Amino acid sequence: MKTKFAAMILMIVIMISSPLSVQAAAVTGSGTTDALQYGRTVTAEKISAEGRAAAVTSAGLKNGWNYRDGNWYYVRGGRTVTGWLKDGGKWYYLSSGGAMKTGWLKDDGKWYYLTKSGAMKTGWLYDEGKWYYLSKNGAMKTGWLKDRGKWYYLTKSGAMKTGWLKDGGERYYLTKSGAMKTGWLRDGGNWYYFKANGAMKKGWIKISGKIYYMMPGGERKTGWLTLSGKKYYFDDNGVLDLNKSREADDQETAQEQAAESKSSENSGTSGNSAAAKNTQAAKSNAKKTKGEQVAEYALQFVGNPYVYGGCSLTKGTDCSGFVMLIYQHFGVSLPHYDAAIREKGTKVNSLKEARAGDIICYYGHVAIYLGDGRIVHASNSRDGIKISERADYRTIAGIRRIFN
Repeated sequence: MKTKFAAMILMIVIMISSPLSVQAAAVTGSGTTDALQYGRTVTAEKISAEGRAAAVTSAGLKNGWNYRDGNWYYVRGGRTVTGWLKDGGKWYYLSSGGAMKTGWLKDDGKWYYLTKSGAMKTGWLYDEGKWYYLSKNGAMKTGWLKDRGKWYYLTKSGAMKTGWLKDGGERYYLTKSGAMKTGWLRDGGNWYYFKANGAMKKGWIKISGKIYYMMPGGERKTGWLTLSGKKYYFDDNGVLDLNKSREADDQETAQEQAAESKSSENSGTSGNSAAAKNTQAAKSNAKKTKGEQVAEYALQFVGNPYVYGGCSLTKGTDCSGFVMLIYQHFGVSLPHYDAAIREKGTKVNSLKEARAGDIICYYGHVAIYLGDGRIVHASNSRDGIKISERADYRTIAGIRRIFN
């Protein structure tokens, strides 16, 4: 009897000294997190649980979620879990003391957000007046982001950017919704244009058959503009006025005419005799290079009209259109802008190294080299397509070779 009584007393002492059992409760959350692996070391192993209501262990401590002193804890094998926890397809984070974390969390150098239910957040998050984006693994995104076909930019702090942005030497604009802008934008009384990749456009641009000029700051130009000695006029909508620009261009021919007149006096030749000279030289070659063929083909259009913005070798074209159409005959596609042509082909270091068919690029003008220091080009509305005896009658910006 005494032995049985002593055993009962011992059992009572053991029960009193055991941890009190706590009722497990269920927590529901609105998070949309996918079950993902993080691939990193955490303070406790990631645990997949059957649910939050678990069987009572023999020690009297419930596995799963336990609510105590205003905090949630997760128990496994009689011990509280710390670090990342996967439960019911969602991720949670338990602090070093075991309490479930909510709000912002920095772990392994990355930021995460835990909702009020404790579930890790993914996708867009609005917090304290700012938008953030949490990737599929929960990490906060920075830099460029493409979501549902639109581009956004998240700053170093993770907040979504709006307004003007300078990145990688280019300027972009993010709308109020954060989406990257393309096409026309009116801001601060000025018009800007953004390419398909979102970068702000500078310089010449042609849209729906209309020509515009975007200033170095990106603003669309209106009124008069002088570029490399040539005058251009843009109406109130920024569209290039061909008639006014042509009239101004006619006034810019004096320097060219004076230079060519002096050259003709010294050589005793005229533009027409130069054309004959070129044709005879071309016929004398039994085998012509591709460049020589280009030069010979261009000569047949000498005397045809110059039309600013035109695109016909017979009815009229401008300088870049002339070069574009000549090379188009040989299967080469070139842009209808003199500045853009300067980027095509390969560089020729000097006029001495130039060959027939090379493109002589000036500031605001282009021509085709004939050899012997001469060029053929769509000069201006007064002279049309002509031969000039001096390729260096104006400053040369560069020489490009299409056929090596």
